[in-house]
Amino acid sequence: MLYNTIYSIGLIAIAGLIAFFIGKRMAAKPGTKSKTTTFLMKSIQAIAELAVLEYRTEGITEIKEENLLFY
Repeated sequence: MLYNTIYSIGLIAIAGLIAFFIGKRMAAKPGTKSKTTTFLMKSIQAIAELAVLEYRTEGITEIKEENLLFY
């Protein structure tokens, strides 16, 4: 009885693993990135870099203005 149960569970596990690997092979491979996606990512990165540059420049300008007020 116990042997039959263990045997059945083992067969189910092996069948599940085989089905998993067959399904993984048959699944569609992910395609390459489209040119539009690459272009959008580069555009977003450029805008983010400009925003950071503007933030840094604004901070430097505020520090210089504060120093001028003390003189």
